[in-house]
Amino acid sequence: MKIGIESTEIYHIPLYNHLRAYGFNVRILNGLVVRGMKKSRVRKTTNDTIDAESIAPYLMIREEKETFPVPDNFRNLREIITAYSIVTDKIRTTRNNLIRALDLLFPCLSNAINIDVDTVNMLTEYVTPEDFISADPAEIEKFFLEKI
Repeated sequence: MKIGIESTEIYHIPLYNHLRAYGFNVRILNGLVVRGMKKSRVRKTTNDTIDAESIAPYLMIREEKETFPVPDNFRNLREIITAYSIVTDKIRTTRNNLIRALDLLFPCLSNAINIDVDTVNMLTEYVTPEDFISADPAEIEKFFLEKI
C-alpha cells in the first residue's frame, strides 16, 4: 500500500514522519503535480475527497522516488530561517519607507547623513526645517559626534 501526501509547506511533515515511523510507504507529491491532476478533471470543483481520488490513480500508475523523513531539527531550522527572512524583509521595507518619508519631508537628508535610530531621535526633537534653522548647531552635532 502506498500513501500519497500533497506537499503543503510544513504542514504535511508531521503526518509524513508519523506514518513513516509506523512503516507505511509514504510519498510526498509536489503541489503543482496535484493541481495538474485536478485540472484534468471535467468538473473544476475540489475538496479533500476529489484530491484523494486524483492522487490514488497517480500513485498506482507512477512510481515516485522514495522520500525520506525530515529530521525535526532540520525542520525547525528551516522554519527559523524562513521567519528570519520574513522579519529582515519587513525591517528592510520599513527602513526604506522611513527614508522615503524623510526624503519627502526633508529633501536630500538621506544623501547627507546615514538614517538610523539617532537620526529618528533627532527628527523627533527638530520636527520641521525651521526647527533645524533655529537650533544651535552644537545641539544638532551631538547626534552625529556620539558615533565617532
